[in-house]
Order: sequence, then structure tokens, then C-alpha cells
Amino acid sequence: MRIKKLIVKGFGALRNREYDFRPFWTEIPFPEEEGEETVNEVIMALLFGFSPPQRLKKERFIPVRGKDEYQAAMMVETGEGQYLLGRHFAQETLEIFKLEDKRLSSLSPMVLMDLLYKEMGILNPLDFQVIAFYQKEKLLLDQNAPLVRDHTRQIRLYEDFTELLMVSTDGEEEQQQKMAAERVDIDGLIAELDRYQAEVERIKAEEAHYRDYEKFLSPEGEDLLALTAREYTAVALEKSFYEEQLREEVETRRILETEVATLRQKIASFDPFLYTAETEQKVIRLLKYRAELNQRLQREEEALEQFSRKSYWHRLGSKEKEAEIKQRMGRILEDLARLRAELRFLLKNKKPEDFLKEKTLLEQYQNDLSRLETPALFKGKDQYSLEELDRIRQREEELRQKREKLLALAGTEDIETVQENVKALADWKARRRQAEEELAAFLKKVGGATPEDARRLLLAKREQQEEQLKTEETKAQVLVSGEASTLAKVYRDAGRYLSALTAGDYQSIKPRLEGNTLHFMVGSGTDWCTEEAVFPRRPWAHLAFRLALAKSVWEKGKSRPLLLFDDFFPWLMPKAEQALRQLLAEDFADGQIISRVRELAYSTH
Repeated sequence: MRIKKLIVKGFGALRNREYDFRPFWTEIPFPEEEGEETVNEVIMALLFGFSPPQRLKKERFIPVRGKDEYQAAMMVETGEGQYLLGRHFAQETLEIFKLEDKRLSSLSPMVLMDLLYKEMGILNPLDFQVIAFYQKEKLLLDQNAPLVRDHTRQIRLYEDFTELLMVSTDGEEEQQQKMAAERVDIDGLIAELDRYQAEVERIKAEEAHYRDYEKFLSPEGEDLLALTAREYTAVALEKSFYEEQLREEVETRRILETEVATLRQKIASFDPFLYTAETEQKVIRLLKYRAELNQRLQREEEALEQFSRKSYWHRLGSKEKEAEIKQRMGRILEDLARLRAELRFLLKNKKPEDFLKEKTLLEQYQNDLSRLETPALFKGKDQYSLEELDRIRQREEELRQKREKLLALAGTEDIETVQENVKALADWKARRRQAEEELAAFLKKVGGATPEDARRLLLAKREQQEEQLKTEETKAQVLVSGEASTLAKVYRDAGRYLSALTAGDYQSIKPRLEGNTLHFMVGSGTDWCTEEAVFPRRPWAHLAFRLALAKSVWEKGKSRPLLLFDDFFPWLMPKAEQALRQLLAEDFADGQIISRVRELAYSTH
């Protein structure tokens, strides 16, 4: 059975999609956001529908727009002709039509079971999932599949069969595997060289489409239109900054000059001969002397008052003492009078307290003036700003002229279109440089100055390996026979797939039963380990066995293989991926393979 076309009206996030499939290998690109509602899920559902245990899965794929759109159809080619299969998943209906003489004839839904058995040799969906449906997160073997249960029964029946897996001439099998792996390596290197060369040529061809836009690209690969626009914007902002700074400096200088003039005017209003330090010191000294006289006068007045409180007869005998007190008070008053007269003359009738306040204010004015004048604030700053402004204006003019020349080169073409094409050119140039660097690194690794030299070298090595391998295969003898040989062949094929998946690190696989559960041991040379110890994250042993089991089921010649792969190839190293693809192409050449790949990987594949 070969699938020719798939039409999806609604299945999960897939809506109104059509897919055409090649006869052998078709890769279906999918975006990052696509979930598990894949093309492979649709094919599986069309062939087998949804069983009752899959009710939740069926409901999960109901389209957002409702159950009416939950439909898909598929055109398949069989040995008996072409058929159209259609299902309405919500209504659980199946329709089958046969294409005869460009007309569709309706058939019974039961015909599908006959087609599945004749074309693929299986009817159970669990068996189909094991040997045909390889989901990325579900690579583990389904132990409930009838094929797996029957295989487990046969292993129990032939308990000594695992020993047959080890039968080979001493060292010959290991040598053959080593040479086969080396041949795979050489084929992988040749394919890698082809990819590198094809990629470089493809990128050069794409780059040539944008050759006319080289004049808009700098030597460093930058868009000159965008670059000059950014530089012009930066220069305009810098110019605005310095213009604003210059305005602020001029305004500050004006304010300072006004303040200086005001202070000078205030200072000039003071008598310079009066408000001197000598006058200030003299006034302070006289005020101090006046305070002393006032204290002496106060003491004499208190003594006279105490004397007046005494009795008449007591005062009568002390008249001389009272007269002496009054005499001293008179002299003090005369001294005070002379002091006031001296202050009036010295301060020109100004009160000494007012004089001292005004002298303090004058000193404050003088200090303020000194701070504003020495050192001169912003000395030379305006000159620096002017020089920078002139430089920036010159740069602005240069950028303006440069941009006008670029715009003239663009002519009547839209600037946005020009910039898009320039960006595309820069991207292709960067890709070409990267591809050429990768090719140069590859040539250095394999030897050869040019791709042609490297190719001749690799082809010569491959021819030598093929001759040696044929010689070793001729010497090797297959010692197993009988009914157990079929089981042995499955595990030998599984070993081939395991070697490809692990890039030759592990070459052998054998069964390990725990109750009714089938596990595996993997071998490298003479060393064996459990699959869980070797592959804790990637179930490569299960995948290798499933592929080998598929090969065994479809080798009978009564059916055509159909393999549906999810996007697990990125998990593999490039060498392992190449080896696996080659084995699949050899073992399932008469079947059909459909695999999902991410859009980015598909575009560069």
C-alpha cells in the first residue's frame, strides 16, 4: 500500500490541509508550534479509527470549530488499484471508494480489513504502532502488541537461542562490523561533502539575485542606508545636546554677571573710609569699655541705694562716704558722655550696633563677589562647546551628503524594498562565509586541498573497504539454522540498526525477559550491559528492535512496508542519522517512508 494524497478537513490544529506523497520517502515539514496532531496521527486514525480505549485521544483531536469538521480522506495505491478512504471521526463513519475508469465506486467498509491484510499483512493497530508508527516520545516497545507477545513466546520456546546470536568465527564478525562501520563513515563523509558543496552553490546562486545591491553594503556587511540613518540620528542628538549645553552656559554666565554687577553696586553704596577693619576694631573696643563703665555705674548705684536705706542717725555720721559715692558716679557719667561723643564722631552719628551689622553685611557681599569672580566659573567651557558643535555640524553635513548619494543610487525604487533586499544580501553573504568555513574545516579533516581532491580520496577508500568487506563476508559462515534462525536474524538486524543509531559504539543486541516483559542487553565487542544502563534517556535498543521486527514482518514478500517517523532524527549525531537513513533505504526499498521534519531543518536539508 502506498499513500498518494492526504486531505485533512479538521484534525486537532490541522485544518484544510493537503499533502502529496512520493513513492518512497517523503519528508513533511512542520512548524515549531504544531503539537501531536501530526500527519502521521491522521494516517493512523484513517487506517484504524479510534478504538474505545482511545476515547480521550479522539476527543483531544476534535477541531476548535466543532465536530462537523472532524474529517479526513486519503488516496492509496494497492496491487488491486487505487482506493479513496474517508472517515468522519465524530460520527465514526468510514467510506471506501475504488477508482475505476476515472470513476469512484462505493465499497463496503469491511473492504478496508482485506486491504490492510493484503497490503501490510497486519490487522491489529497495536502491531501497526510497533512496526510502523514511530512517535518521538513513544519509542518504547508496546508489550501488549500481539507481535511482541508472540515474539516473547518464541524466545521462551527456544531458551538457548540467545547463544546462537554469539556464534561466529573468532574475530570475523567484529571485523566485518568494523569494516561495515568504516564504510558507513566513508559514505557519510561523501554525503557530507555533497551537502557542503551543494549548500555553498545554492547560497551563491541566491546571493547572485541581489548583486545589484552591493553598493548599499559596507565592507563589514552593514546596510549603509540604515547605518547612515542611525549615525545621522546620533549626530543630531549630540548636536542638540551641545546646543542646549551652550544655551545653558550663556544663560548661567548672564545670571552670574548680573549677580556680580548687583553685588558691586551694593558694595559701592558703603563708605569705604568708614567701613574699615580699624574702625570696626575701635568700635568694638569702645563698646567693650562702655559696657565696663555701665557695670561700674550700676555697682555705684546699688551701693548708694543701700546707703539710703539706713536710718537717719546712721546716715548723718556717714555723709562723707555718700558724697564719695556720688563723686565716683559723676566721673563715670562724664566718661560715658565722652565715649558717646567719640562714637558719634567716629561713626558719623550712626549707631554702633547698626554699624557692626552693616560691616558684616559688607563682608558677606565681598565674599560672595570673590566666589563668583575667582576662579571664574565655566572658564573656557563655552569655547569647548562651540568647537564640539562645529565638529558635529560638519559630521552632520557629511552624513547628509552621503545619504543623499545613496538615495540617488536607489532611484525610484522604494527605500523599504531596497533595505529589505540589502538585508537579504547581507544574510546570504554571511551564510556563504559560514558555509565556506564549514567546507574548509571539513576538507582539513578529511584531507585534500579542494573538494575534488577530497572526493577522489574518499572514493578510493570506499572502494578499498568494499573489497575487504566482500572478502570477509565470503569467509564468514552462518552457523544458525532451523526455526530459531528467524529469531536470530531479527536480533542481527537489530544489531545493525543499533550500530547505526549509536554511530558504531554498540553493535549487538539480545533479549532479556523479566516475567512477561521483554527487555534488552546491548553489546560492544565482548562487553554486554542492560539497555537502561547504556541508554537512560534515549530508548535506542527498543527502536532498533522495532525496526528489525518490521523488516522481519515485511520481508515475506506478501506486503509492502509503511513506516511513519516522528521528528527524532535531530536526537542523532549527523553520522548516525546518515547511517540510519542508508539502512532504511536498503531494507525498505519496496515500501513507503513518511517522516516529519522541522521547517528550519527541512529548508536546509
